[in-house]
Parts: sequence; structure tokens; C-alpha cells
Amino acid sequence: MSDLVSKAARLRPISKVSILTAAFGLFWLWIVNPAVQREIRPSAPAASTVARPSADSFPTPGTSDANRDSPPDAPPAKPATSVGIPPSLDSLAAPRKREATSAMGRKEGELATPAPELPPETDKPPGSVSSAAPEPRSDPQNLDHCLNGYSSCKQQLLSEGELARVEQSEKQRNRSRCLNGYYPCSRQLLAPEDLRQVDKNEIARNLSRCLNGYFPCNRQMLSADETEKVDLHEQQRNISRCLNGYSPCNRGSLTPQDAERVREQEIRRNLSRCLSGYGLCDRSLLTSDETQRMLKGEVSRNLSRCLSGYGRCDKSLLSQDEALRVETSELQRNLERCLRGYGPCDRSKLTPEQMTKVGQRREKQ
Repeated sequence: MSDLVSKAARLRPISKVSILTAAFGLFWLWIVNPAVQREIRPSAPAASTVARPSADSFPTPGTSDANRDSPPDAPPAKPATSVGIPPSLDSLAAPRKREATSAMGRKEGELATPAPELPPETDKPPGSVSSAAPEPRSDPQNLDHCLNGYSSCKQQLLSEGELARVEQSEKQRNRSRCLNGYYPCSRQLLAPEDLRQVDKNEIARNLSRCLNGYFPCNRQMLSADETEKVDLHEQQRNISRCLNGYSPCNRGSLTPQDAERVREQEIRRNLSRCLSGYGLCDRSLLTSDETQRMLKGEVSRNLSRCLSGYGRCDKSLLSQDEALRVETSELQRNLERCLRGYGPCDRSKLTPEQMTKVGQRREKQ
């Protein structure tokens, strides 16, 4: 023992502090943490049924386990010596837990007591009046949606009077749709006089569509006079399309006078296209004077394209003076491109003075 004390005395102060800290920490965990206590204590075998402890199972003060288990004639056993393990928190709280468990058992027994059964309801006599279900509370916003036929209408929230108003509004809207030819139209909800008016309006709308060439046109609903008027309107529309060069143009239904008018209008439109250079130009329909006018206009348009440098330029149509003007314009555009530094620059077309000017401009940039 003296050797251990002398060896412990020769340890460094840091080692002594570390050993004391570790020992104190283990002791503290063992005393305070119940999980550590359960790991240290041997686990008891799990019982299949949990029996509620009785008053005889608790030891009386001053008796040990050995005295309780020994027969009456045996001498009292010596009390077991304490090992120095302090009592755990679970062992101290066990009596209180048992008291709380017994109290809860008493309360559960009280709550589990079945309620007295009520006697079955007897049938009411035929003359008795049953209480009616209360009508739903009126919602002004929902009523407005239903009256206007909105999809957000909830009819289960309406009273009987409000339902009657909603049905009347739906009948009026259906009548309006049927009279104006709108969809959907439920003819079963219409009165006989409304049905006659709906049929009359549909006949008038069909006649209007047929007269104006709109679809659908049911010619079976037309009378003889109406059919003749519809054919006359269709003939007039066909003449108008043919005169203006629109399609479809049924030339077979034209009279000789109308056919001559259509041909004259086509010659005028062709001359206009040839002179302006737009669209298809049928030169076979041109006279000699019109051909000369067309060629003169083409030469003028070609010179304009060559001078501006845009579009297709046919230099074969240029005179000597026009070719010189076009060449000068092209040299000027090339010099401007070289000075700006944008676009294709052909330095071979520049004069020595222009080369010097372009070089100075590039140095400044």
C-alpha cells in the first residue's frame, strides 16, 4: 500500500487531475443517469403477465429478503452487507409509481362503467307532427350567381322560394337563347307560342344567311320566291368576284355582256401589273403602245436599281451615259465603305489620293 501511495505521489499534477476528473465523471453518470444504471444492473426476466403488487408482497421494516424466504423455525439470517452502491432514483420513485398506477386503475374502472341503456323509442302516433328540418340560411351572393346562371351556383344552399326564382330565371334565359338562335336551346321548356316564334325567327335567319352567301343555308326552308332571290344574289356575287379577279369565279354562269366586262377588267389589271413590275405580266394581252410603255418603265426601274446598288441590275439595258453614272456611283459607294471600315472594300478601285485618305482615317481610328 505504501508503494502505491509513493508511486501516486510521484505522478505529475496533470495526470492526477485527469484521473480525478475521469473518476468523478463516471461516478456522476452512474448516480444521475438512469440509463447507465439500467445498463449496469442485471436485467430481470420479462414476465408473461404483469401482476399488480399486493400489500403482502412489500417487506415490513426491519426484515430482509433472506428472513422472508426462510421457514418460520429457521434462525434469522444475517443481513446482507452493503457493497457501497447508492440507491437509484428508480428504486426511490417505485412506491410513488405504484400509488399512481393504482389510482389510474381506479379511475379507469370508474370510466369503464357502462352507461345505462336508454329505452327504445316508441313509434309516434300517426296524428303527431314531426319537426321539419330547418331551411338553409340565405346567401345573397350565391343567390345572385344562381339567378345569373353562373357555374359557381350551389343550389343546395337555396330555399324553396329561391329555387323557384332560379328556375324562372333559367326559363327566361333559355327562351332568349332559342329566340336568338344561340346554344344551348331546350325546346322542352318553351311554351307553344314561344315555339312558334322560335321557328319563325329561325326561318328569317336562314333566309338572311342564304341571301348573303353565309353558312349554313338550308334551301329546303325557302319558298319559291325566296329561292329566286337567293339565286339572283349569288349571281351578282359571282359577277363581282369575276370583275375584281377574286376566286371562285364561275365564268359559265356569266352572260355575254358580263363576260366582256370581265375580260376588259382583266386586261386593265394585266397592264397595271406590267407597268408597275409587280405580279404576273401577260405580254400577249398588251398592244404595241402598251408594250413600249412597259419597256420604258422597266428601263427606268433598272437604272434606279443600278444607281442605288440594290436589287438586280441589268447593265445591258443601260446607255453609255447611264453606265458612266452607275460606275461613278459604285466607286463612290466603295470609297465610303473603305473609309468607314464596314462592308466590302475594293482597294484596287481607289486612286492614290483616296488610298492616302483611307490610310489616314484608319490611323485615327
